[in-house]
Amino acid sequence: MRRPALILVSCVVLHLALPSPALAWWDFFEQFSGPGRFYGWDIQTRLFCLIDEIPVKDAAGNRDSADKKTQTRAVIPTTIGIITSTCRAEEVDTTNMKKYKHRLSVDIAARFLWADDNPRFANGQRISLTTLEPVIWVALLNKFDKGDILSYGVGVGTYWFSSTEFPSFNGAFIEPVRLELHAPFVWRKHAWSAAIPRFQLGLATFPGGFETSAFAASPDVQPRISRDWVWNGAIAFDLSPVLKKLAP
Repeated sequence: MRRPALILVSCVVLHLALPSPALAWWDFFEQFSGPGRFYGWDIQTRLFCLIDEIPVKDAAGNRDSADKKTQTRAVIPTTIGIITSTCRAEEVDTTNMKKYKHRLSVDIAARFLWADDNPRFANGQRISLTTLEPVIWVALLNKFDKGDILSYGVGVGTYWFSSTEFPSFNGAFIEPVRLELHAPFVWRKHAWSAAIPRFQLGLATFPGGFETSAFAASPDVQPRISRDWVWNGAIAFDLSPVLKKLAP
């Protein structure tokens, strides 16, 4: 369990160092051909993004910005641990007469899930599933302030299974589909939008499959689980509007 604990500590440190954005998740993986269903937590920290800087009009209907066209800029952290912000919050900046909207971002996601009370595996004891996964997100509709409600993501990561009943083991998984339904931009620019949940649906595969003996399976269980495709879902809350308000 040392490696999952290290991942958890690292994610907490990243959240403290990279306050924009911070996501708190409830997550689940559906049942494999073996153990499951898995429930637990998913934490994501944004590492890199592309931001659209869009000029807006002032109260008089003028664009005071010297740059009248939308520009896309890359935002990259400097040194982790001393950085105070990475991706700029999605917002309207009335001082510079611009609005900032995410186009593409790269997150690091860590899941901490568990499954209980399946007598066919691990003698009915808890099985823990920890994953670490970089995810690329693309905002599909960010040109529309009121219709910017859908993002698509894809990720590849590493998993660890552990239990008191069998030795821990790990491998790789692929998540070619992650869809997120969230509030439109016209809502997200307000601090109260942190209370609006985001809904995610993903499809992941474990290409190497599993030997059921690795899960301390009972004798009546098939000897091998072939490559599994499993659905997973999550409810998310974007905490960055709150963190922005609390920042000095």
